[in-house]
Amino acid sequence: MRIGLVGAGAVGTALGVALGERGYRIEAVVSRTRSAALRLAQRIGCARAGNRADLVNGCHVVFVCVPDDALDSTARELGTVRFRTRRTILVHTSGARSHRALRPSANPSAGRILTYSCHPMQSIPRLRGTVSPNVFRGVVFGVEGMREARPAVVRLVRDIGGTVVNIPTALKPLYHLGGVVTSNFLVLMLERVRCWYERMGIPWRTAQRMMQPILLKTWNNAARHGPGRSLTGPMVRGDRGTLEAHRAALRHADPQFLPLYNELIVMANELISKKRGYSGKKRSKRKA
Repeated sequence: MRIGLVGAGAVGTALGVALGERGYRIEAVVSRTRSAALRLAQRIGCARAGNRADLVNGCHVVFVCVPDDALDSTARELGTVRFRTRRTILVHTSGARSHRALRPSANPSAGRILTYSCHPMQSIPRLRGTVSPNVFRGVVFGVEGMREARPAVVRLVRDIGGTVVNIPTALKPLYHLGGVVTSNFLVLMLERVRCWYERMGIPWRTAQRMMQPILLKTWNNAARHGPGRSLTGPMVRGDRGTLEAHRAALRHADPQFLPLYNELIVMANELISKKRGYSGKKRSKRKA
């Protein structure tokens, strides 16, 4: 199976290294800038590299690892390629876009094209140093697309240590939102906390030592019992005085955060009420 890579950023680099380590032949690397393609090709031992889409015309599977905003133009460019293989699978790695974003590639002169999407639910920073070939070990990939393309893509994912979960095509943006909230929104909350602690003279390294145990314990509780049973603190206790003290602190130190704090309290109360209602139903059922 000859593999092509379109896009030489963090995801394309990680895929190239992981697939090459498992013995797959990376036939060609294409990037918007020729220099980026050449750097990645040299890194993974690929002979063909440049900024022309037709370099991937001999590939069985082409991974399209470009930003979402560049996906439509890349698909149109791939639509001009006359693939030499009887059947070519085009796979993009976008989390929010479905496989249909690649449909402009499937023109009659391009041969038989199958389209698929395969998104790793993992944050992959811009890679400058050594890339581990095990970067995708244990990572879950959200996949959807044309049924005939699935066996080859699933095989590739499993060979680099990942697993797959099927995503409904129409709900792809919601799937991606889950990853953004879990990763980036958590980072935003941590940055807010860092600013509050810095205000009181607590350096970031000390704040890390303070927050790490509670972060890990919260995650373990949520993983074991579910998010609905993992809330703790003044919201669960109904400690209105503490909640009002929080609001007073925010009015003084960070008034922009106060509306979000109030919204989160409302969401927490809804979750607590739902949990209590569920528990009550379970008790009444046992009595009956």
